[in-house]
Amino acid sequence: MNKFKRSVSFETDSESQPLLSSDSSNASFGAHHQIMFPGSETSDFDQSQSYLDTQNRLHNSPFSKLHLKSLSPNVKKSENKVQTSEDYKKKSIYTIPSFTSNKNFVSSSKVFSISTEDTIEKPKPVSTQSSIVTIFSIWNTTMGSSLLTMAWAIQKAGFIPGIIIIILLGALCAYTAYCCIQVSRDHGGALNAVEIPVLCNMLLGKWAQRLSEVFSIVVLLGASIVYLILMTNFLYNTVQFIIDSIQDTSGDGNYTVASGNVICPGNDKFELVNATIRAAQPSRVIWDKHSTVPIFLAILLFPCLNVSNITFFTKFNCLGTLSVIYLICFVITKGAIWGIHWNSEPFLSGTFPALTGTLSLSFFIHNIIISILKNNRNQKKNGRDLSIAFGLITITYLIIGGVFYITFPLGKSCIKDNIFDNFLMSDAMTLTARVLLMFQISVTFPLIVYMLRINVFGLFVKKTKVESELGETMETSSSHHTEIKFPKKWILLFNIIIVVICILFACFYPKIGTLIRYTGALSGLVYIFTLPSLLKIASLKKQEKLTKLKLMFFVCIPIFGACNLFAQFFISAN
Repeated sequence: MNKFKRSVSFETDSESQPLLSSDSSNASFGAHHQIMFPGSETSDFDQSQSYLDTQNRLHNSPFSKLHLKSLSPNVKKSENKVQTSEDYKKKSIYTIPSFTSNKNFVSSSKVFSISTEDTIEKPKPVSTQSSIVTIFSIWNTTMGSSLLTMAWAIQKAGFIPGIIIIILLGALCAYTAYCCIQVSRDHGGALNAVEIPVLCNMLLGKWAQRLSEVFSIVVLLGASIVYLILMTNFLYNTVQFIIDSIQDTSGDGNYTVASGNVICPGNDKFELVNATIRAAQPSRVIWDKHSTVPIFLAILLFPCLNVSNITFFTKFNCLGTLSVIYLICFVITKGAIWGIHWNSEPFLSGTFPALTGTLSLSFFIHNIIISILKNNRNQKKNGRDLSIAFGLITITYLIIGGVFYITFPLGKSCIKDNIFDNFLMSDAMTLTARVLLMFQISVTFPLIVYMLRINVFGLFVKKTKVESELGETMETSSSHHTEIKFPKKWILLFNIIIVVICILFACFYPKIGTLIRYTGALSGLVYIFTLPSLLKIASLKKQEKLTKLKLMFFVCIPIFGACNLFAQFFISAN
């Protein structure tokens, strides 16, 4: 997990649509985000219908003399700044959203400075949303696949230390997200919502912008892999339950079973017995979770990755919220049936980095937080609304992870990185959850691949230097009003490569907990801990407010992120 709209906005006189609206939501990695492109009838750069429609409106409008104002490298910044209110009326901003996340995925809005010789009339009001809508947009966007791994991650740290780590790391992630908002506000000029890649280019340089773009791709690639693994798991168990019901056999194998249909998979003795049983049954050879099912699933989904109309997949955005609510009810109901089973050590376990790595993705929303909050009706309450949203996110993780852990009736080491693997196939509530999540993820997966494709292709688009509202020189991936086109065979080839990568992971390394913690630690190092800190340092320095104490504080944050990533290589993969 967030509602992404492909929009073109003018700060002066034109239709202005929010990049993220309140009536839709996105499912992402680290969140069950439903990625929204309302009204979009296109799927790639080569079919940007909304972009062409905007061009037509520009050319047919009274402002037909609009033209892009490119900077020459020799032009001084002072010559291009807006000096008077009359000059400001002759300038407007043209933005093209560049999609990346959520747990979470918009990367940046490419900014162009446009000058006009005509008088600009009073701008139309911008669509805004209330604080309550903003708060729940952040909450829904951040919720994701890490919800299923939270109990496993707490088990790696220990219950009490795990609860403390979730609260502290949630507070730190909320603070770095707020730093992004502050820097955008201080350096956004008339835009007041400059995205992180553009801020990186303005304050840090081209290398930082490229770094932010690359790690947005890392998050989306990780999301694609984890989602295919989850879909494989859900599809296998659902179909296998049907097959076993028809054959009147048990598909749950020889596991340690407790009351409440709870099992303890992973025991080598039982796994060996179950593997022998599966090999002896023809249906198990054809329908195997780690060989044939990922391929069958990829064949079914591949046509969806190449459709020209992605609007169909955005119709099911409510499923992200419903799945999170159902999961909360599921855990609370099971916990009430089991009762308290406390046998946890109060001390911090040596494998606690599994929790910090997972949380780095669980709280990942930094690449789109500016886009969400820019539509908040009262901008002065952004800090408060962000804090409330992260508080709700933290409580959700504590409920799902903490309640499942403390009530789980078997040994805590039995808890899997997908909590549904701790239940029999025949368990009714688990079967319902699998079907619901299977459908929700299957309509989200094409959108994630679509956004991944746009971000990867965007790296190869010719860069053009343009002027921001602040008079800063920056680069954008679009060259003036030229339509960006890529051959359909490139799109087909890209989709094949992504699907093959996902299949290989699903067949040979289907450990979503490990994938999530590594992806979270790596992307979190860049997007949660390093870039916000460097942007804040550069902003304070530019405002002549940087002190030694502040510098030391903001340097310690990326050091923590680096230690978090480094520690992932020294803990058990299971």
